[in-house]
Amino acid sequence: MHAEHNSYVTYFRDPFYAVPVGEEVTLRVMVFSYNPPTWVHLYVGETEHPMYFISAFSSFRVYEARVPTPKTPGLLWYYFHICADGETKFLGAPTDGYGGMGRLSATIPERCWQITTYEPFKTPKWFQKAVFYQIFPDSFKNGASHDAKGIAKAWNDQRFYKAEQFGGEYLANDMYGGDLDGITASIPYLKSLGVSAVYLNPIFESPSNHKYDTSDYENVDAAFGGNEAFAALMEEGEKNGIRFMLDGVFNHTGSDSRYFNKNGRYPELGAYQSQSSPYYSWYNFMQFPHVYSSWWGFQTLPDTNDADEGFRSYILTDENSIVRRWLKAGASGWRLDVADELSDDFIKLLRKSAKETREDAVILGEVWEDASNKVSYNQNRAYFFGRELDGVMNYPLKDAILKFVGTGKDAWSFVRLFYSLKQHYPPQNLYCCLNFLSSHDTERALSVLGGAPPKDTLPREKQAAFSLSYEAREKAIRRLMVAYAILFTLPGAPCVFYGDERGMEGLGDPFNRSAMPWDQEEKRLFDTIASLAELRNKHDALSVGEWIPVYYNASALCYLRIITDETDALGDKAQNGIFLIAVNVSETESVTMPLDLGRFHFKETPALDITVPPLSYKIQELH
Repeated sequence: MHAEHNSYVTYFRDPFYAVPVGEEVTLRVMVFSYNPPTWVHLYVGETEHPMYFISAFSSFRVYEARVPTPKTPGLLWYYFHICADGETKFLGAPTDGYGGMGRLSATIPERCWQITTYEPFKTPKWFQKAVFYQIFPDSFKNGASHDAKGIAKAWNDQRFYKAEQFGGEYLANDMYGGDLDGITASIPYLKSLGVSAVYLNPIFESPSNHKYDTSDYENVDAAFGGNEAFAALMEEGEKNGIRFMLDGVFNHTGSDSRYFNKNGRYPELGAYQSQSSPYYSWYNFMQFPHVYSSWWGFQTLPDTNDADEGFRSYILTDENSIVRRWLKAGASGWRLDVADELSDDFIKLLRKSAKETREDAVILGEVWEDASNKVSYNQNRAYFFGRELDGVMNYPLKDAILKFVGTGKDAWSFVRLFYSLKQHYPPQNLYCCLNFLSSHDTERALSVLGGAPPKDTLPREKQAAFSLSYEAREKAIRRLMVAYAILFTLPGAPCVFYGDERGMEGLGDPFNRSAMPWDQEEKRLFDTIASLAELRNKHDALSVGEWIPVYYNASALCYLRIITDETDALGDKAQNGIFLIAVNVSETESVTMPLDLGRFHFKETPALDITVPPLSYKIQELH
């Protein structure tokens, strides 16, 4: 006996993607056996559903069940139980969690197929169509002279990376002097790259260069130019059609803050100083005042209690709460740092407050895994059920693109990864993810694609000294151009980490956060990104069109982005367009892809052969 179910194919599962609550899903299984099966059952969770015979040909028979989804959003998990030819077997999903073609086993499957159900909702259209650029403010550009705390660094110096460099304690307070005025002055540069939105790493008052240890949520750090510089940046951005998304660090504050005030630097009575402090209940003390919960044990980052009503009022719900006030001041949304350490209730309330303040505000989460089935602290997280996040930072996609381009093989693995995201994420969320290749928390893409060893395999001294050879760097640049071609032609907003377009290298923090090399150009990368951004900005199909893979074999990948009937993949009005994207990640061999487009109803070009040279791509508009 043999059985098949492929969750990627609508014949077996219709619809094959996440579904709104209350809708019906049709599931089919094909059984190959000498004799008609004794039974074929579908299990959704612990509920058994009989399946009904619908067709047969030779030795295979097809069985079907129609399953209504609950009215409450959540995840459904299903598998099949089949008895035929004297055998009883189970059919479950592949163990890697990507879905697709099932596997037979003698016992209840280790992995089941996932159906995500959600309440209907909208995500911001501007984000779905945006081209993002991520800026680490201290490292980007010095636009004015401000009084900077900490240790002043020359622009091209390397950041400190050892505790002894700071005098014995790792403080991360060596500053290049970049500021918001520098970003404002660089808006023409951003526009020349095709950028329409900027993700800013934290900008609020803090003693460090990274500012994930917030001292005061109400004030932009004076070293960045203060609140006046923020207002000027928002004004100039609006004039030029560039939006800004802020980094919301609400899971913890700095110990040296007006709220905790461990160092006694602020006049207010902090939680560390007294149990009578209005901020005391914001934190979790095990033994007051010295023993308290902190992020990953870092005592300079005391955890907040996001269930505390006072904290929620201050951050979320008051008329002039932190989330509201900065949206009113011109920001277009929030990226939530370590979203998996914020409670589901907090995230839902944050979304509600943000959308009440600015209807098109975006709420993005830092989630490193498949966000639809993320488990954090033994809890299944509710991120994509319609009342939580608009999207997440797309770490799984980053890894898949870099692996595919870096190894030069296994297009099917890349397609499977994207199929799984498309299947697990509601389309509103899928098209509102931030897609990237580098970030402040990961190695620079150029270093990865040049063959750099994983940062955790090298001591800090070797990470600091690492740079690519000329040959490795040249190969990495060619690879990165192809990687960006993929990134810019997938659903979700592409994001360029500052300096990637100028060929910046760097392993882990802080080597990935060096100063922007304004005196260093890499025209091949800049021009590639600018041309891809121009194409994407001009054609709706490349941002909000349906994604359909049409060829994937070894180093060769080809997919379509399609809008027909003036309706995009989310059901909104959009301009028609059909684009074919063909990629070859082999470094030595050209690839010819024979494409059968007739099955996609292309009457004028039902068949097409497209040849792509080594390590390159083609983007072709079809009519």
